[in-house]
Amino acid sequence: MKKSLGSFLILFLSFLSLDASTYKWSSFVETEKAYVGEAIYIKYLCEFDDNGELYIIDFEPRSSDLYDVILLRRDEKLRDGKRTNSYEYILKAKLPKDLEIVLEATMKKTSLDSIVDNTTNHYDDTKFDSIHTKTIVKMKKITVEILDVPKKLLGTFGLKVKKDEPNIKAYEPYHLDVKISGEGSFDALESIDFTIDGVKVFTQKPTKKIDLDKDGYKGSWMQKFAFVSGEDFRIPARSIEYFDMSSNRVQVLEIDAVDVKVQVAYKKSDLLDDVEEDFSLNIEYAYYLFTLIAGFLVGKIKFKTKKVNTETEKFITKVNETKSLDVLSMLLILTNEKKFSDILGSIDSNEVTSLRQAKKMIIKIVS
Repeated sequence: MKKSLGSFLILFLSFLSLDASTYKWSSFVETEKAYVGEAIYIKYLCEFDDNGELYIIDFEPRSSDLYDVILLRRDEKLRDGKRTNSYEYILKAKLPKDLEIVLEATMKKTSLDSIVDNTTNHYDDTKFDSIHTKTIVKMKKITVEILDVPKKLLGTFGLKVKKDEPNIKAYEPYHLDVKISGEGSFDALESIDFTIDGVKVFTQKPTKKIDLDKDGYKGSWMQKFAFVSGEDFRIPARSIEYFDMSSNRVQVLEIDAVDVKVQVAYKKSDLLDDVEEDFSLNIEYAYYLFTLIAGFLVGKIKFKTKKVNTETEKFITKVNETKSLDVLSMLLILTNEKKFSDILGSIDSNEVTSLRQAKKMIIKIVS
């Protein structure tokens, strides 16, 4: 009993010493002017004159019709016995309308009487909120003048295009990769579209590798394409306009047109002439023929005992899992293997219309 009373007195005195803590909020905005969609860095600090253990801070700014709020980072530090909470956010205006932002935080302070009551009696966690007093703190108003922009996409960007040599065989995929790097509103970048008569165009959703810091998003955006055709074709030029914040004017990223030459596929019947041949066979030729057949049979026996490697097994599994000829064609395109060009040509010309037949042809090639 004495031990319990002593522990309670220590707890009571520790809270009593904390009850006098005070705090101060401050705010900071990096710029007074910003374009629609430009990253606006803001920071809030709550500084205590002690360790502030009696306080829980509820500060969760939300987006509105006028702006988006993105959490950059939050932190809590204790230095020289004094607690400091920091909150960093990125604001992005949605409309060319000046912002006047007054955010609110809820300071939840533990009541000393409630602590005593919950310490001397059975603790009930369902009454957690009842042991706190809540105070709404309004932050200092942040004002930012918002300027309109002629383009939704803004930032500072560079373009790199990677492409194959423009000479391919019929139904061999021609690859083209578009990569945009820099900093700015990557979320405003739209997928590039190519529609070319007589050409099947395969692409995936663009991929982004970006990081957020106080200046906004930085990184890269990439979209890959594969073009398949049985004859020559042209990939048309494309341009991407954006507002360059460093020069304060509209800039253009240019993707040049590409003329792709396709070596036309020929049927075997077109390449063979009807020629009368002398099929007389002497003993020497028969010996060579026998040797050739024997070697072939030995090779077949060894081939059958050869184990399929793991990568091949994985590829065959992917082939078997496809549900349509279009998906199967896309899989073959992405492998970038020329050995599948004949099958792609057969699918494109409707010579092969059965998914099951196409799978068998592919597995025969890779097995």
